[in-house]
Amino acid sequence: MKYFMHKKYLNKYIALFIIIVFLNSCNYLNKIIGQKPDLFDGKYNVTCISKGIPVAIADIDVNDGIVSGFIINTNSQYFDIKGKVNSDGVIDFLTLKVSSGEKVLAEGMIDSQGITKGNYTVGDRRGEYIGFRYSEFSDITSIYDGLYSITLNRDGVDIATQEVVVKNGYFECSVKTNYKESYNIDGMVLNNGKIIIYTEIGDKSTGIVAIGSISDENIVRGSYYTHKGDKGDFKGYLVNKILR
Repeated sequence: MKYFMHKKYLNKYIALFIIIVFLNSCNYLNKIIGQKPDLFDGKYNVTCISKGIPVAIADIDVNDGIVSGFIINTNSQYFDIKGKVNSDGVIDFLTLKVSSGEKVLAEGMIDSQGITKGNYTVGDRRGEYIGFRYSEFSDITSIYDGLYSITLNRDGVDIATQEVVVKNGYFECSVKTNYKESYNIDGMVLNNGKIIIYTEIGDKSTGIVAIGSISDENIVRGSYYTHKGDKGDFKGYLVNKILR
């Protein structure tokens, strides 16, 4: 009888031991896994910089840890972006070829704040990139909506003045400068005032990259770079609020 009682209690202890080991194993696995790759999911606005000059801006999507995107730079080169993000935020990019036939190698990561940065090479040219996540539509705001007057300046000379309408956080316009340059621009404004700008870079004579923001006082400031690396500034102000 004692034997059976001891055996009964022994089986209970064995079962309890197995449960404890299982629970500890789960905790251990969670520690190993850390952050899930899908925690980095979202849409990222990325600026590529070469020799201190921004040469391309693009959107990159991360979905279930899979990275995809498309870039056209100010040299009219274009290429797809593909890769994946691991649980530590490290991006494993695939080796790709640009339209010119050159190979593109890249490495980088995404931190817990949604900031992504890294390095890349195109042929024998090196550069770095930096970007940020704006995955939610709520990040695009209408609080800066209105009619703005924007002036482009280069080498201390105003080369263009353009009216831009921001509506529901989005805008688009065509800018022509005194240098006979033409830029088709569209973009959006985030709730922190940062302006995300895109341009059609189908012709290397019209390539431009621009970075800017709108202050709480509705003052616009930023800078831009042409395909030749010429740097300029732009500034502006709110003319009228859009009435709803």
